Amino acid sequence: CVLDKKTTLTWEVKTRDNGLQDAAQTYSWYDPDKRSNGGFPGHRGRGICNQPLCDTQSYITSINRMKLCGRANWRLPSREELRSLVDYDITYPGPTIDQTAFPNTVSQFYWSSTANADNNDTAWGIGFSFGYDYAYFKSDHGYVRLVSGPNK
Repeated sequence: CVLDKKTTLTWEVKTRDNGLQDAAQTYSWYDPDKRSNGGFPGHRGRGICNQPLCDTQSYITSINRMKLCGRANWRLPSREELRSLVDYDITYPGPTIDQTAFPNTVSQFYWSSTANADNNDTAWGIGFSFGYDYAYFKSDHGYVRLVSGPNK
């Protein structure tokens, strides 16, 4: 885990060990909470991973169950929180992120928790090849980097 002292957020670090946190695994966007899903929960289990259901909610549940870094309050970051990781001094093909702090980052799309208000079948994320945010269909495969906090 990495603590961002400026934002007081704690971030998940990905691995390359074929375990739960392996960087190569993808997930569909799924949030059953009507207060935050933009009117459509998304899709269960449409990603490619090594657990029974490859969706964002199932991944969050698994990480919280294992109490990664002693925490059980992991979640998808908001669009703005995820954008705070982008290093705009790094150019394409990226990844546009500090690779010392975040090794194994894939230069692809990472989900945020932010549903798209203009199209409830999509949610926002960041593409770490350019560092831009854009919306993907919730059924698509995206990568995940969880956050915990802020610390108080």
